[in-house]
Amino acid sequence: MTVKLKDIAYALGIAFFIASIVGALFINNSIIILIGAFPLILFNRKYVVPLLLIIPAIEGAFKVENTASITESVAIAGLMPLFIYDLLQKKQTTRTS
Repeated sequence: MTVKLKDIAYALGIAFFIASIVGALFINNSIIILIGAFPLILFNRKYVVPLLLIIPAIEGAFKVENTASITESVAIAGLMPLFIYDLLQKKQTTRTS
């Protein structure tokens, strides 16, 4: 059995994402989740949906009074350039084929 560098990067990304979730629960701020999730999303776009589902779950655990969290807005704004890039890449491959 051989371990590839891609597998190691994947495992480290998942571990860092889980650590960022735990850290977000401890410091009562879910922005740290974005720091852990963006490298993983750059690695594989399949993790966008779990990120967008975990943010409200983590924020629901907080006891925040009279403050609005902008984490979801920051996540969507940060992911928008990735979605645009993927869309443009898909259009270019469709035209050349």
